[in-house]
Amino acid sequence: MIRYRLEPSDVSAIRFGISPLSELGLGLRAFRAPERYPLQQPWLDRIAAVRPLLDDEVLLGLVDERRWVADFVNPRPASPLTSIDEELRALGRLPRARMLADLERVHGTVPRVFTGRYESVVERLQHALSTAWELCFAPHWARMRAVLQADVSHRARIASHEGIGAVLAGLSEAVTYDGTHLDVRLTSSVARDRPIDGEGLTLVPSMFVVRASLPIDDELPPTVMYPARGQGAM
Repeated sequence: MIRYRLEPSDVSAIRFGISPLSELGLGLRAFRAPERYPLQQPWLDRIAAVRPLLDDEVLLGLVDERRWVADFVNPRPASPLTSIDEELRALGRLPRARMLADLERVHGTVPRVFTGRYESVVERLQHALSTAWELCFAPHWARMRAVLQADVSHRARIASHEGIGAVLAGLSEAVTYDGTHLDVRLTSSVARDRPIDGEGLTLVPSMFVVRASLPIDDELPPTVMYPARGQGAM
């Protein structure tokens, strides 16, 4: 479990964001363990014909059997709706040490495909993600985005009528809020305490989260990825 401690100023600064790259990164979970994502099965069926065209060595190297995904492909959205092109370009500026550290947190080591000359590794990573986006996500993104935006609008209405506390308490069965602490129960039994400290808390709806998901690295800005309402619309 991780406990985010929110001061009153932190609560007033909570915001929502949608990240295409994060959706792609979280979608790799469904590639790795499709049986865990029954609502996404129609989408998986639709993209089955193009899956052989993907660079699976790179893509599946970003996620492990626990369905942990490297943090650098789950960026906190810089705006309410970022673009995939902006996010892929940002990967080109990712420091080598950050990439290796994120991969080690997932796998305990760095997969072979991410070793070698760093510029070549990043270029292949960007190409693999770009191809996966164009073939598997872009044709369906309008529907996905509509579901995500509808979720944000729904929770904004709850906030206006019942307050942000009701929004936080209703994100997922894995999330509870007592007015000061936002507790997110993960599969790990380790309890971690994380103050917001003015960094802001970003809430990110996803089509590929079942309970809740957080950055693996506690030092990253506080972010909660939660299941969007209407995942069955895929």
